[in-house]
Amino acid sequence: SMLYHEYGHVIQSRYFGLSYLFSVGIPSAIVAGEDNGYWTEVMANRFSRDYFGQDVWDQTAGTQFINGNPMYPTTY
Repeated sequence: SMLYHEYGHVIQSRYFGLSYLFSVGIPSAIVAGEDNGYWTEVMANRFSRDYFGQDVWDQTAGTQFINGNPMYPTTY
């Protein structure tokens, strides 16, 4: 399930292009493991869920949510 989440970051990098490092990459690394509701992590989960589909997401990451957003897979 972590693989799916990380692929969400790949999708983010394609979405943000050259600004990814400073707008997403560094802020995400700073809060890694501390804030699973941080916008960069929530967006990565959403991108991944949308790309692979809800059924795949539910089978791998589960149906856990934080404020209506798919929970980061390593927190449960």
